[in-house]
Amino acid sequence: MKGKITRTTSRTRTKGETDFRRLRRMGDAAIDDSDIPSLGKSFWKTAKLRMPEPKDRLTIRVDRDVVQWLKKAGSGYQTRINAILRSYMKAQSDEKAMRRALGRKPFLDSDGRYLTREEAHDRARLR
Repeated sequence: MKGKITRTTSRTRTKGETDFRRLRRMGDAAIDDSDIPSLGKSFWKTAKLRMPEPKDRLTIRVDRDVVQWLKKAGSGYQTRINAILRSYMKAQSDEKAMRRALGRKPFLDSDGRYLTREEAHDRARLR
């Protein structure tokens, strides 16, 4: 399997809602770009090209229902997997930093928001 190249052709892509034929026929003057701010020379003097970080190729085993759930939202499920993992990684890093700052494990609510000691004790009393 190593080195296998997969390609998506126009036939296998899912149909979006954009009418590309109509868009191709439109001239530049017909396109409304009034909501896009103009970029002057000063912008381009300080602009820097930032290339995306290369991704590592990885093979993992994922439960079928999880894959179906991810794919149900449409194309880009691998990007969603990456975003989910990045969010989890950031939450873990944030918790470790908070733990170092507090000298103890932080209190979190059900939404993952950090609570003060008083908020956590108040919620525990209400239960």
